[in-house]
Amino acid sequence: MTRTLTRLVRLYPRAWRERYGHGLAALLDDIPATPAAVIDLLRGAAVAHVRQRPRAATWLLAAVITVAAEVASVQAGVTANVLWAPTDPRRAVFLALTLAPTLVTLWLTSPRSPRPALRRAA
Repeated sequence: MTRTLTRLVRLYPRAWRERYGHGLAALLDDIPATPAAVIDLLRGAAVAHVRQRPRAATWLLAAVITVAAEVASVQAGVTANVLWAPTDPRRAVFLALTLAPTLVTLWLTSPRSPRPALRRAA
C-alpha cells in the first residue's frame, strides 16, 4: 500500500477505521496511488462522515449554500454587506435565497421534523 493512500485512510471516522480499516488496507495493497484512487478514498471518507453525522453534514451544506448566496448577492450588486432590507423585488429574492438554506435546515433538523432520517437516534 502506498504511503499516500495510507494517509488518506486516516480521513475516515475512527469507528469506521476500527471496523473496516484492515479490509481496506488489504484492498489498497493491490492498488496504485492514481488520482482516481485518491479521489475515491476522499469521497468515501466524506460519505462515511456524512453517514455518521447527518445533522452536522446538513448544517455544513446549509452554511456553504448561504455563503455562496451571499457572495452572489454582493457580486450582483444587490448588497455590499451581510444584512440588507428587501426594498425592491430583486433584493427580496436574493435575501430569500440567502436565508432559505438556514430556514430549511432548521425545519429538517428540528425534533418535530417529518424527516426522521436527519434526526439523531437517542
